[in-house]
Amino acid sequence: MADYLTYFIADRLLAGDVNGIHFQEYAVSGGRSGRKDTKTGRSLAPVSAHLANNIWQTDKKGVTKTDELGGPIPCGSYSVTWNRKKGNWLDLTPVGSIPIIDSGRRRGFAVHGRGEWGSYGCVVIPDVAKLQQLCTAVGAVVQVTLSVVAGEIHDGA
Repeated sequence: MADYLTYFIADRLLAGDVNGIHFQEYAVSGGRSGRKDTKTGRSLAPVSAHLANNIWQTDKKGVTKTDELGGPIPCGSYSVTWNRKKGNWLDLTPVGSIPIIDSGRRRGFAVHGRGEWGSYGCVVIPDVAKLQQLCTAVGAVVQVTLSVVAGEIHDGA
């Protein structure tokens, strides 16, 4: 059985099966969503609701730790590896062509937990225990693929 994950941007959902474990977790991307107050640990709203999980803003590059915010991770396929040096951090490497990345407009994506700055384009899993479980599962297998897709788009009607 293949180990895979799918991130549905608009649905804020990361789901799949890795090392025999099924994952179905709330996750966010872009607009500094997934950030927390470092003093209280409380979750904070995205800085830009317009960029957070907005599939039409995947080409918007952000600059970490600045006010130049990025949109969500671009749609496409990524190879997933556990970066043990960073702890609960999964590095994402594009598999095949992803035009926004190929053009040099976006790069450097990961799956990680909440933090002071939140997401400039990475996928953030707010639940630390689930993130730890996912990292361990990814570290136990040879290859995990993440497919990033738009998800269900709601028009507000």
